[in-house]
Amino acid sequence: MSLNTQPTLNDAFLLQGVKLPLHVSKEECGVILDADGRDVLTVDSNGFQPDDQVNAIAALIAACINQSPGVTFNLPPVSETDCETISDGPTYLDFITPDAIFEKGPAAVREWQQAKLAEVLGPSPQAETADG
Repeated sequence: MSLNTQPTLNDAFLLQGVKLPLHVSKEECGVILDADGRDVLTVDSNGFQPDDQVNAIAALIAACINQSPGVTFNLPPVSETDCETISDGPTYLDFITPDAIFEKGPAAVREWQQAKLAEVLGPSPQAETADG
């Protein structure tokens, strides 16, 4: 890929270490794997949907990506400073939601996870400016 051209979808995935085509795992429900068998995406990781629906959604996502490898697009600009805040920790936030919250349903899970995220991130700079 040249720096002067727009990347294809295939180029963008390769830059992230993901080799097309994607396929749905036969062992794990809703897991999309790359050509090398590495996990790329899990559909309905909370297990709220029926397995057949989850696998159908995963297959649709994989098919859409696999049928569009030559599509070009503009990558969103990301500077190295955008990533510095997470370089010392995990590259994603993963909260283990308590069973008692899970039992209350998707809305309760979403609310709990948003509260946990706010707790981890702390107050936003805008909130501090408005209060201060």
